[in-house]
Amino acid sequence: MHLDRQPSTWDAWIGTAADVDEHALRARLVRSAPDAWKGYRERALEESLSLLLAGEALAARGVLLALGAEQARGAPGTGPAGLETVLGAALDATDGDDDAYAWLVDHEERHALQDPRLTRLLAVVADSRDETEVADRAWSEVMAQAVRLDPARARRAVVALVSRRERDGLIGPMVADLLSCVALVRSTQVEDWDQVAVDAAHDLRARGDVAGARLLLRAFRAAAPPTAPVDRARRALTPAAVSVRAVANAVVFTVLAAGALALAVRWGNPLPLFALAVLAVAGARVVHVPGMTEQEGNVWQRLGAVELDPRRGIVETGAGLAWFAVLGVAGALSGLTATSAATSQLREAGRHGAWLDGGGGLALWFVGMLAGAVAAVLMGRWLHTAVRRHETARRWAAADREGVSPGAACRCWQVSALVDERALGYAGEHLLPLDRHRGVGDPLDRGDDLWQCPESDTLWLLTGPGGSGRTVALRGTAVG
Repeated sequence: MHLDRQPSTWDAWIGTAADVDEHALRARLVRSAPDAWKGYRERALEESLSLLLAGEALAARGVLLALGAEQARGAPGTGPAGLETVLGAALDATDGDDDAYAWLVDHEERHALQDPRLTRLLAVVADSRDETEVADRAWSEVMAQAVRLDPARARRAVVALVSRRERDGLIGPMVADLLSCVALVRSTQVEDWDQVAVDAAHDLRARGDVAGARLLLRAFRAAAPPTAPVDRARRALTPAAVSVRAVANAVVFTVLAAGALALAVRWGNPLPLFALAVLAVAGARVVHVPGMTEQEGNVWQRLGAVELDPRRGIVETGAGLAWFAVLGVAGALSGLTATSAATSQLREAGRHGAWLDGGGGLALWFVGMLAGAVAAVLMGRWLHTAVRRHETARRWAAADREGVSPGAACRCWQVSALVDERALGYAGEHLLPLDRHRGVGDPLDRGDDLWQCPESDTLWLLTGPGGSGRTVALRGTAVG
C-alpha cells in the first residue's frame, strides 16, 4: 500500500487542511501530492492560493511565475474570472497596484457567493495594504461562512466583527455576534484560547474601541469557561463603578418598588403606588454603562442573562436585572417584616415609644428595606455568578470530552480534523501508528506521522506544529 496510489486520501487531507485554516500545511500537501491527485497546472494554482492565504505572498508569486500563468484581467463586471487571474490580481494588489486592488474588491463583491474563497483572499490582501474598513468587512463575512480559523485569524476576525457593530442597533444581533466570537475562538481548539480573546480585546482598545473590548470580554466571561487571563483583562478594562452602579441601581429601584408595594398594602390606596412599583422594576433594567451607548449598555446587561451552550447555542439563564429586581423586592419585604416585628416588640416592652411614633418607626422601616434589598441582591448576584460559572465550565468540558474522549469508541465518522491535545490524545488512545519504513510515508515530511484506525481502516495524518503553531490530525479515507 502506497500513498501515491491513494489520491482520495490526499484529496481529503488537502480539503480538511483548508477547513481548519492550515493553509501553509495545505500548500505543502498540494506540493507533495501524487500526480494522480490533479494536473500540474491546477496543483500549482492551488499551492499559490494556499501560500497567499497563509501570508506568504512572495512564495505564492514564485509559484505563479514558474507556472507562466496569464494574469490579464477583464473590465469589472465582465463575469467570473479564473483562479490564475484572481491570484494575479491579488498578488499585484499586495504589491501596491491600486487598479488590481479595485478590480479584486469589485470581483469579490460580485462573485463571492459562487466562490467564498474570494472573501478570505480579499481579507488577506486588504490587511496587507492596511485597508482596515474593507478588511473588517471581509473578515466579518468570513465569520458568517461558519468556518474554522487558526488563532491569529480568529483574533483578527473577532476584532473585525466587534468593530463593525451598530452601536445604537438592535440588542439581539449584537449579543449574537459577541457570542459567535466566543464560539469562533473556542473552535480553534488551542489550549491558550483565552489569550486569543484577551489579545483581541487589546486590539480593540488600540483602535480606541474600549466599549467593544469591554463587551467582548464580558461575553467571554458570560459564555466561556472561566479563566484568569480573561478575568484580569476584564477587570483592567472595566471600571469598578460599572458593577457598583449596576448593583446600586438595582437596589434603589427595588427599594422603591418594595416601599411602594408595602405602603399600598398598609394605606389601602394601591393604584398609584402599584404604578410606581411597576415603573421602578422596569427602570431596574436600564443601567447606564460609562463609555457605552444606551443600546450597548443594554447589551452589557443582556449578556448577564444569556449564555452559550456548546450543544444548544444561545440559551436564557433567567437571571437578568429584572430577576435581581424581584429578588431585591423579596429582600426588601423581608427586611420590612423583620423591622416591623422589632418595632412591635419595642412598643410592647414600652421602650422608645415616643421616638417610634415621632417618625423613628418609619425610618427603621426604610433602613430595614434597604438592608434587606442590598443583602438579597448581593447574595443572589454572588450565588448566580458562582453557579453559572461552574455550569459553564461543566458544559464546555463535557462538550470537549464528547468531541474526542480518550479510549472511547471510534470517532472517525464524526470528526475530520483534530488539533493539539485532541489530536495527540486520539492518536495515542485509539489509532495505530504505521511504520514509515514500509514505504507508506515516503511523500511526507519528516515531522509527519501516519496513523490508522483499527476499526474503520481510516488513514490519519498527524503533522508537527505548522505555521499556526498547532499540531493537526487530518482524516483521510479508509485504506485496506
